[in-house]
Amino acid sequence: MKFVSPIIVCYTGNKEISASDIRHYHDLVDMNAVRVKWVALQTPLTRVKRTVFGELRLIDIYRTTFKAREKKNSREKVLEKFRNTSLINFNDPLFGEQWYLLNKGQTGSAPDNDINVLPVWKSGITGKGVRISVLDDGIHPQSEEVAQNYDSTSSEDLSFKKSNYNPIPENSHGTYCAAIAAGVANNNVCGVGVAYDAKIGGVRIIDGPVTDAQEAMALIHALEHVDIYTASWGPNDDGKSIAGPGLLAKLAFLKGISEVVPEGKGKCRKTFQGTSAAAPMAAGVIALMLQANPRLTWRDVQHIIIKTSRIPSTGESRWSVNAAGHHYHLKIGFGILDTAKMVAEALTWKFVKPLHLWTTPAITQTKFILPYKSTIIRLLVKKSFMSTQRIDSLESVSASVNIIHPRCSKLEIFLISPSGTISQILTKRPLDTDNFRIPYWEFTSLHFWGEDPNGLWTLKISNHEGEHKGMVDYFSLSLMGTEL
Repeated sequence: MKFVSPIIVCYTGNKEISASDIRHYHDLVDMNAVRVKWVALQTPLTRVKRTVFGELRLIDIYRTTFKAREKKNSREKVLEKFRNTSLINFNDPLFGEQWYLLNKGQTGSAPDNDINVLPVWKSGITGKGVRISVLDDGIHPQSEEVAQNYDSTSSEDLSFKKSNYNPIPENSHGTYCAAIAAGVANNNVCGVGVAYDAKIGGVRIIDGPVTDAQEAMALIHALEHVDIYTASWGPNDDGKSIAGPGLLAKLAFLKGISEVVPEGKGKCRKTFQGTSAAAPMAAGVIALMLQANPRLTWRDVQHIIIKTSRIPSTGESRWSVNAAGHHYHLKIGFGILDTAKMVAEALTWKFVKPLHLWTTPAITQTKFILPYKSTIIRLLVKKSFMSTQRIDSLESVSASVNIIHPRCSKLEIFLISPSGTISQILTKRPLDTDNFRIPYWEFTSLHFWGEDPNGLWTLKISNHEGEHKGMVDYFSLSLMGTEL
């Protein structure tokens, strides 16, 4: 898919839009003369940097630890014996506190809860030749933690401020993320990046008002140059907002995966809705994989992650196994990244088959959502209907629904595959007191990875509200996967 050219966008700030405004912007351009296919007014979107405990500072990332256990158990001693640092001699003062790189029990948790990266470093794979772009509030190129790895080609200022900015905590979020992914090693400063020899750049975007057009430009900036994009921000993660990417940002995602990846350059974008450190940490791991095998595509990376992820020793219950044999968890996904296993797979990886996409006809019959009841909608998927887009092995499933209910916060939604795998795609939202509609929203799940889609699918809407009823009048599925 390609952008229609030219595309006209207009930024309006915080101003209210009226019909006369729309006519005014339309009159500014001779639509026929420049062959304009689409025009949109750009208004500010709410985008929030991901943090855990308020303001994020680099020192917090490395030093947020609990009192370590005074006595180490036998398991820790055995682990230390096999995962020693005899071949890794970093002089960075905080390396010993980076538990996610080498967990010796610094936080009081099980010592094997790290990304298992030391064996990869010892093999000589450190991210050389791979370029990462941090989409955030910019990167301070003078920061000692990233200066040696700074890549100006991957960097751009797309904010409306267009001014020099000082390295203060309020706008250093991008620099902190860059240090996690590709912080310089052995420079006697702070800690070590996951891919400490990778090049790192930054697009300044989350430093003031943000529009759909800005997000789109950031997502494809230096597309032929950048290997991995990482972003630790998104719509308000406040338990009550419902928001996603705009039209232009969606087109940018499609441009990135459809015009570059199939040609063999292996682009990936990892975005996590959670702590600020998670996305750049994963970006660093993927950089190590790309050094081992530069031809990996974003789908190859997904397959490798799911194949090699391991269940952490956190004591979390409610793990399930889908029909393809993959463990999955509502909070933890398929588990934690194991860098050594991922790189080993990358070195001998057989590339995945072409991606197929098929969308079912929608069920538009209205069904009521009654108090303290569950509403069930069933949808039959037959591979004989798929024609050239036949899917035998699923990768992702998106359920589109339109729901009207005065207390959407009291609803839970489950999607159940023909094999009986249950994926909860909406949890109760106690803080959401405003939304009375879930408007044609797409809920995407990877929990059915590897399953055969053929058969009867079930959508279950559980209403935990006792006074009001609602309705659902739209349900369809979009399936992505491969033919065997």
